[in-house]
Amino acid sequence: MPDNLPDPGELTVSMILDALGKKLKLEAHPECASSSLDHHIRSPDVHRPGLCLTGYTYRFLFDRIQIFGETEITYLGQLESDARKQALSNVFGFPVYCCLVSKGLHPP
Repeated sequence: MPDNLPDPGELTVSMILDALGKKLKLEAHPECASSSLDHHIRSPDVHRPGLCLTGYTYRFLFDRIQIFGETEITYLGQLESDARKQALSNVFGFPVYCCLVSKGLHPP
């Protein structure tokens, strides 16, 4: 990251969007509450929540930025509505502070 960004713990989701949004093609989801953009980045690490989506939540690293890539999005897309809601509840039942969807994909 550029040297002018604060250390993790002082860095917010909004700061990431401002500094890297254009370069990485990041944007806040229209339904994202503006208060969510004030969440602090707690860890420099990221996590892919695939196992958590399936119900395995033991040792889920919720305190990292969650990345939903093509695998997670296609998995969610093949689920029936109730199963999809449960899969997302497995993840967002934890205090996740930032979630990114890669490759310009749209969550189902």
